[in-house]
Amino acid sequence: MPEIEIRGIPVKFPYEPYDLQKEYMSKVIECLQTGKNGLLESPTGTGKTLCLLCATLAWQMAKKASIQAQRLGFNTESSMSSLEFITGDNNTTKWEDKFRAPRALYSSRTHSQLNQVLRELQKTEYTHVKVSTLGSRDQLCIHPDVSNPNNSGAVKKAMCRALVSNRSCKYYEEVASKVIDLNIEVGDIEDLVKKGKKKKCCPYFATKELQKSADVIFLPYNYLLDQRIRKTQEIELNNDVIILDEAHNVEKICEEAASVSLASSDLALCITEVTSVMEIVIRDEEVSFGGIEDASTKDFTKDDLMMLKGLLLELEKTFDEHLKLSEEGKSFDGAYIFAILGHAGLAIEHLPPLSELLYKLSQFVQAANTSQLSKMGAALNRFAEFIDAVSNSLGPARSTGMTDEFFRVFVCVEESKEKRRQIVTTKSTPKVVHFWCFNSGFAMKSLLSTGVHSIILTSGTLTPFSAVINELGIPLEVQLQNPHVIDKEQISVHVVKNGPNGKELKSVYATRDNTEHVNNLASTVLNTAGIVPGGLLVFFPSFAMMEKCMTMWVEAGMWTKISEKKPIFMETRKKEEMALVIEQYYEAVESTKGGILLAVFRGKVSEGLDFSNRKARGVIIFGVPYSPFKDLRIVGKKQYLDMKKKQNWSGSVWYEVDAMRGVNQALGRVIRHVKDYGVVLLCDTRYTSKQASLSPWLREFVYVNDKFGTVLTSLMRFFYSKKDMHQPVSSSTTKSGQFQASNLVSRRDLTSPTTPTQAVPNPFNTDLVQSYARSKGDSSSERLSDSQRTPVAKGKRSIFDVLDDEDENKPNTSHDLAAGPSGTTLSQSITNPNPSSSHSPTSSDIFVKPSSTNFSRPSTSSVARASSSSVANSNAAKKSKLSVKPLSINVNESPALPWVTVEEFFSDATKVLNKDRKKELFVFLKEYSNAKTNADSELNNFKTFIETLELHLPSAHVKTQHLHIAFRRFVSSEHRERFDEHCMEIMKREPLS
Repeated sequence: MPEIEIRGIPVKFPYEPYDLQKEYMSKVIECLQTGKNGLLESPTGTGKTLCLLCATLAWQMAKKASIQAQRLGFNTESSMSSLEFITGDNNTTKWEDKFRAPRALYSSRTHSQLNQVLRELQKTEYTHVKVSTLGSRDQLCIHPDVSNPNNSGAVKKAMCRALVSNRSCKYYEEVASKVIDLNIEVGDIEDLVKKGKKKKCCPYFATKELQKSADVIFLPYNYLLDQRIRKTQEIELNNDVIILDEAHNVEKICEEAASVSLASSDLALCITEVTSVMEIVIRDEEVSFGGIEDASTKDFTKDDLMMLKGLLLELEKTFDEHLKLSEEGKSFDGAYIFAILGHAGLAIEHLPPLSELLYKLSQFVQAANTSQLSKMGAALNRFAEFIDAVSNSLGPARSTGMTDEFFRVFVCVEESKEKRRQIVTTKSTPKVVHFWCFNSGFAMKSLLSTGVHSIILTSGTLTPFSAVINELGIPLEVQLQNPHVIDKEQISVHVVKNGPNGKELKSVYATRDNTEHVNNLASTVLNTAGIVPGGLLVFFPSFAMMEKCMTMWVEAGMWTKISEKKPIFMETRKKEEMALVIEQYYEAVESTKGGILLAVFRGKVSEGLDFSNRKARGVIIFGVPYSPFKDLRIVGKKQYLDMKKKQNWSGSVWYEVDAMRGVNQALGRVIRHVKDYGVVLLCDTRYTSKQASLSPWLREFVYVNDKFGTVLTSLMRFFYSKKDMHQPVSSSTTKSGQFQASNLVSRRDLTSPTTPTQAVPNPFNTDLVQSYARSKGDSSSERLSDSQRTPVAKGKRSIFDVLDDEDENKPNTSHDLAAGPSGTTLSQSITNPNPSSSHSPTSSDIFVKPSSTNFSRPSTSSVARASSSSVANSNAAKKSKLSVKPLSINVNESPALPWVTVEEFFSDATKVLNKDRKKELFVFLKEYSNAKTNADSELNNFKTFIETLELHLPSAHVKTQHLHIAFRRFVSSEHRERFDEHCMEIMKREPLS
């Protein structure tokens, strides 16, 4: 691997780094050498993770070398000076006191994101480093009794502690002798569990032991940012390097980690649980923990319980009689929480011992194997967390001024819940006391106070830096905003002000039930799906809006139309279901048709998943993801910031920044590496004025469009220029990608496209899709049989090209690729150019809404519809003397040019041409179609063919240019390539009106 020197540190990198990667590594090393904190932004796809790992570990190795040199006595003035410069030791108070190289604690939001980092580490020369990955008992415990999935986390914790204290866990007993065996190579949580089972050694305690000597520790955010977890996990951070990756999440995680709530129902449940324990203690019953006898676990007395019950009763009385509220609730300074507790007789100095007693009691109750205490303990645990958080808010100085600075108290009515209502016996209105932290600086300052060496925050979406600095409240001296490694040929970004029907795109509360607006969104997806190859991500501001659109699209029949272009998948709230959705979506995008994934901002799709290459060639943004403005916590945050009156940082500014950060995170899905490419559509007129809030690397590529047709033309040109777009999908992927024209795609759909007609189970979409499909008679709710399938549905052609059968005597079956809608042959369609149909192309099917001066353009990617109502009038077909031989057209995927159905072509021609010109066009089409069998026909000459076509459909005129291009549907294979080039030249010119 190449080795480069950055700020005196030799860094081994997997390949020759780009300049921006060198700059990023230089900033990382600057933080480490100077002991300063850093704020580093580098777009997704620039190799940020590799740079971060290589730079940090290279510096760490140099640091170890300097310590080793000092120990060995190489303390001459010259060598000491050199080592101090390289490692930054001259910035410490006593260089000689440093006997341990700082560990690197690498943190991200989830373990799945950390697993991706571990995979990146395996690509480097630093796989020899000692690694520890911290996790919970839920993830790491291998004891069969404790790890039972029916046990809650608290029960597992209590059972584990009882087993360990009794020395009854054989896995724990093996940790001391076998812990080294679990650190053979870099591995994730699953690897640790597998090794632990193989070695019969507890992974949970092994990782806690390994962290003491580890070079790198991987752990989720809350292990660092939550004081309570840091304490229970015994995480010491003195002189360590803290790396917070995906740091756009840090603000929210910090605030949530310090915030708690306590309801009247929680107090009532606590009183019930304490009373039950008192009865057991009075009867002096033996209580077993999962079958393990342990008298020492009952680490409290009867007097403790009586005191606690009295306190809870007083607090309940305070809630009932002294907490007054209005309809909307009331807000108070943070220190008001101590007035509430003080009224119940609970002083500040009592908080720590009370918290300890509550945790002991909670663990006892949740682990007790008695019917009386079954399913108890959760309320006591919530109360313990509440007291703990209030106590921690005082800070190291134990000052209420700290609480006032970072917290607010909100008192509001508790929403009724059936189970809780049965327990609450108070006559007054039940209340909730929210103790909310509105300043992430509280957690960050707490982290800084542990004596860390430096903190590095990094992400692809930290802009604007001023917002991060205002929120986090700690010095961030080293800063970097990297550009992207891509050029303008790899990205096309458009603000789309108006949809296909010409109406404004603005997804706000007032338009959420507007059928015209919602169908305009559907038409936007429909048209875009026909141009963008592979995967298309569509982001909505919320699950509610996404599900509303899905419902209305099904009702309007738009869901089926879109599904005919690409199968649709939807993000789910449940993690297990989402895993299946992503697996099936990944398979779909490797097919010729690709797939569409509907998702929400800030959800599972917006970060942490791989959408490189065909997995996301396009991203559509609907709306602006503002947080619910009436949400009490959002209202409180805005009020808090307005009261603080920081310069250029108000509640409204934060609200806007928060929304745009969600947008930027979603936009980062489209470019994942240096050779990736794709398009972005910001489908809301409000983005016209929000370009400055987009990520800096993206701004220069943004175009604002008034007309939807302009956008589609741009997309066509963009994808036409991409080489791999002209290559057919390999047979291995085509097989798994043969989809029926249905919105319900299951595992069986991907592998068995010819399964007989039957209802399809839907493992990922909501039940609403199926119920609406059934109630509306939507064909997408059932599988299509072979006789019903269109060529596209059977995977025989791409979205843009069809393979027509050369044999004119072949029966008109589902394999008659010259067939039009519902089996109508090309001959029949031309004979009856305006067939009776239950579906006539509307504004939803065309590029730009028709008007007196701007005629409609056919959809660039429409496919034949499998609908019996669209069969051409057979009587008219019999009377006609016209007959056209089926065309032979080779498969050649060309996403830049339209492929329309025969029905759509004739429907638009009827709107544009008068009766005589329409008849002349049909005669020309018959002659051109029959020219293949007549070698002497002048129409076999491409130049003559184009000149004749120009007479019937002038390419320079706005009314007929789209029909001239759409004629591609009938062009022979011999002329196809030259005709495509001809059309691309046409689209470079503005048509005449």
